Amino acid sequence: MDRKANTHDAAPRAESAAPARRVPPRLCVVYTAKNSTRTLPRSIAAMREIADRIVVVDSGSMDGTQDACLALGAEVFHQDWLGFARQKQHAIDLAADAEFVLLLDSD
Repeated sequence: MDRKANTHDAAPRAESAAPARRVPPRLCVVYTAKNSTRTLPRSIAAMREIADRIVVVDSGSMDGTQDACLALGAEVFHQDWLGFARQKQHAIDLAADAEFVLLLDSD
């Protein structure tokens, strides 16, 4: 599984500082998608208002879906199509650290 994600520059930490604890996201919105540039960017833009994390599981888009999602701050993962139930479960599993998961269709 390939993973594409935005990179963030972290500010340098002082040597004596305690390691930062990772706080799990409260709400993670997850999508399964393929060739969804017509609909997905608008949905992601709306979900950014409430989500701490947005995950898109793409099954081989050829229309720029992955780049559009990345530009909006979503994490994009490639997963060849596993079937409806297994693909959606894979997306949910990627958000397992969140307190709440909202699974949406890309259309």
